[in-house]
Amino acid sequence: KSREGLKAEHIFATTNRLVAIINCKTNETLIYEEYIRVTFPWLDDANVPIYLPLGILLQFQIIVTTMNWNYSDLFVVCISMYLTGILEKINDKILLASKKTNLTSAYWCSLREAYTRATGLVRHFDEVINGIIFTSFATNLFFICLQLFNVLANGITTRQGREKCPNYVRGPLRGYENAVYLTFSLCFLFGRSLAVSLYAAGVHTASQVPAPALYEVPSCVYCEEIQRFIDQVHGNKVALSGLNFFYVTKELALSVAATVVTYELVLLQFSGE
Repeated sequence: KSREGLKAEHIFATTNRLVAIINCKTNETLIYEEYIRVTFPWLDDANVPIYLPLGILLQFQIIVTTMNWNYSDLFVVCISMYLTGILEKINDKILLASKKTNLTSAYWCSLREAYTRATGLVRHFDEVINGIIFTSFATNLFFICLQLFNVLANGITTRQGREKCPNYVRGPLRGYENAVYLTFSLCFLFGRSLAVSLYAAGVHTASQVPAPALYEVPSCVYCEEIQRFIDQVHGNKVALSGLNFFYVTKELALSVAATVVTYELVLLQFSGE
């Protein structure tokens, strides 16, 4: 689904840019040259001649970069589902054991050791992929702020200043290309960012599940191993992180939302000046 959404967003973005070029094109410049110039304005600043092979190469680079961005989010989601699944299997055993009255201290020790191995696996994965997680969250935050700023600063309109263009309106959506693109892009960015956050936060949530079940263990079978298990669950922070700058929990989603609001207010203030 994420891949299909990425394709749709790329199609909407390309269509929106092409329609703007076709509507407002007044000179004899070829459409593909104008498209390359609009997509890569730094070429004019660097006085680089516009050639079709160069445009194809740059467009291919954009596609590859976008696919890598999408892959990092998908990779984080898959790893999070895998780690959460391991913890949930152990949690099921703990929940089942908490209702029994004939279990020995050795059995609770084996459950605690299995939980320890699972949390150790989470930490090992985090050491390897915390850079990818940081990049994923930072990239999503940047593009959300960028698109939201475009919407708040310019608004989602059907015209965007194109009503004065000589060929207005000739697009397939009769002038709604920009509105459709911005709306879909924002929804897609919010959706994928929320999905990555919730799936990654599921690891931390699953690591906290044993505590309530351990408190429900009957007093007749309560032992030192159960107390050690409770202390371990509460004493260790088990979660994926972004280069150890932040831990991915459900509370992080609210923090990111507050950060987006703060950034947008600052950007709107500076743009007004």
